Amino acid sequence: MSPNQIGFALLILGLFLLIGKVIRVKVGWVQKLFLPSSIIGGFLLLILGPQVLGQLVPGMSEGGVFTEEMLAVWRTLPSLLISVVFATMFLGQDLPSPKRAARLVGPQLSLGVALGSSQYVVGLLLAALVLVPVFSASPMTGALIEIGFEGGHGTAAGMRGVMEDLGFTEGADLAVGLATVGIVGGIVIGIALINWGVRTGRTELLKGDVKASVEEQKGLFSKDEYYPAATMTSRPASVEPLSLHMALVAVAILIGWAILESLRWIEAQTYSSVLLNDSTPLEIFAYVPLFPLALIGGVILQAIAAALKVDHLIDHQMMLRIQGWALDFLIIAAIGTLSLMAIGANIWAFSLLAVASPASASTSPSSCGWHRASSAASGSSAASATSASRWASRPPA
Repeated sequence: MSPNQIGFALLILGLFLLIGKVIRVKVGWVQKLFLPSSIIGGFLLLILGPQVLGQLVPGMSEGGVFTEEMLAVWRTLPSLLISVVFATMFLGQDLPSPKRAARLVGPQLSLGVALGSSQYVVGLLLAALVLVPVFSASPMTGALIEIGFEGGHGTAAGMRGVMEDLGFTEGADLAVGLATVGIVGGIVIGIALINWGVRTGRTELLKGDVKASVEEQKGLFSKDEYYPAATMTSRPASVEPLSLHMALVAVAILIGWAILESLRWIEAQTYSSVLLNDSTPLEIFAYVPLFPLALIGGVILQAIAAALKVDHLIDHQMMLRIQGWALDFLIIAAIGTLSLMAIGANIWAFSLLAVASPASASTSPSSCGWHRASSAASGSSAASATSASRWASRPPA
């Protein structure tokens, strides 16, 4: 694959993201659903790709209107961009003291563990009692609810390599499909619940008939609204602020990579020689993806910058813009390369997991899905412009 082919694949991805935004602005029913442009663009890629158009139109190439090289780039992109999403989470933020961190993290950690555990329990019970014995599904399907709903598109895509190494090749596609069900269902059901709460007088912030503006439904700011995207912390004559922050993200990911490789080396030199059975060594970090360590790399880099008293050069709003860019391209690429054949071959398992997901209290904040869903909900329903936007202003988990 040539550099030109990679570059052209990225250009096409940007084009369809823009088309998704145009559809959001122009199509009324899409506005009412408050679907993010990345999801709209991803569905367009999916329809025009090998999974739909390539199967329906006789004589069409196996890639639909796209080439195999484009599809190969898009399949790889989500597992790379999820590290960018995680690396930016703490960059530019004041790190609390250990005591204050424990006080702040404790409740959120308890909530996350409780909700994540409930998703695992429901998924594993469903797999053990129904999916494996009745539909001959992989036992690893029990983890898909947590990966797809609490994890979101980024986690699902980031775990693709691990699932393939473990022989669960269709797992990532099922997880991305569940993440899509989660984010779309969360927005639609959430809007309906907010409207119902307002109509029945169960809301505290909203009373009566509150309408979302046309700009909020389109996902645009009006001409008289001005919000700074970020703050410049370096003079462009020396280095562009965006370039500086992209470089910092790269360093954070490299720190995470160095930590992960060190842990894998230690593992290889110590207990990996222990065999769980005749052919399976005791390995943990060999199956750990990079993106959780990228988050730790970001924390370490922010701590180093604070110790050197140069942390003011890292602007968190700029990091959020980089994170948002990575998340948009991650989601459109993940949905666009979703294997409908894998879902079709496991349709009963997929359907049961999707139906069982609400039972596991899976409306928890996620690394990717909740962040985008809450942003979409910030102007969401006809009766939720104020309350949803306040709720969505919380930082992503």
